Amino acid sequence: MAQFRMAAAKIGERIVYGAQRPGYPAQAVEPPRVSQWISFMRDSGMRRVCCLLPAKQLAYYQLDLLGSYGEEFGEPNVCHAEIEDYHLCDGAVLEKRVLPFLFEADRAAAPVVVHWGMSRSLLNLAERSGTRLYLDSS
Repeated sequence: MAQFRMAAAKIGERIVYGAQRPGYPAQAVEPPRVSQWISFMRDSGMRRVCCLLPAKQLAYYQLDLLGSYGEEFGEPNVCHAEIEDYHLCDGAVLEKRVLPFLFEADRAAAPVVVHWGMSRSLLNLAERSGTRLYLDSS
């Protein structure tokens, strides 16, 4: 099994990847585990991060997770949308925040990792709504 369960959004995809959150399944995540996750993602070629954790899961971290991403990847390369596990992403959040971030990653040829807590809510909504997450921005 791939480290952090990282995989492309579909076979042949080169921009959008999915992964577990840093430290999964722990609910008390120390900074070294976050650093390990970030290092792995950077070494795997990721240049952007889309975090789908709700506030209650961000509280698992003993550091500012989103701030850490901003320091490592640059603030413009980090997107956050709160999505509860086992719930669909709000359509407006998907259309106004997440998809534009992913389309920009595609235009810039900047690989992005999307991570969640336990479920793939964003991927589920995109699939059900017919949105192609394996992006074609043309």
